[in-house]
This record gives sequence, C-alpha cells and structure tokens, in this order.
Amino acid sequence: MLVPISNKTSLKKNFPQSLRILHTEASTGWGGQEIRILNEAEGMRSRGHVIFILADPESKLLRMANI
Repeated sequence: MLVPISNKTSLKKNFPQSLRILHTEASTGWGGQEIRILNEAEGMRSRGHVIFILADPESKLLRMANI
C-alpha cells in the first residue's frame, strides 16, 4: 500500500526544489529499519519534500506513519 505521509510541499529557502521520495519496506514488524525510515521521512518532509512509504498494509510502519 502506498501512503503519502504529507501532502504539504512548503519549501524552505535552503531547499529550492521539492523532491518526491519513496521509501519501501517489506517487513511487517517494528525495529531499527522502520524507525530509521520514519525519522528520515520526517526530516525530508520538514525540508519541503513529499514522502511516500510503500509497505504491507498490515505493517506497523504504516500504522505509525499515519499517526
């Protein structure tokens, strides 16, 4: 399931071009990799990029991304 974690694309002055970034994860569990994906996604979103996460619909990663 492909889920955008933000539809906002407000750009910062230091980042003049917005990117669309796709993170993929096959695991349905919760651990270091999934936490890293969420941390990176939030950091990139705060810089004005649009982030998508492609993961199993039952994964904890998608549940946490949708909070």
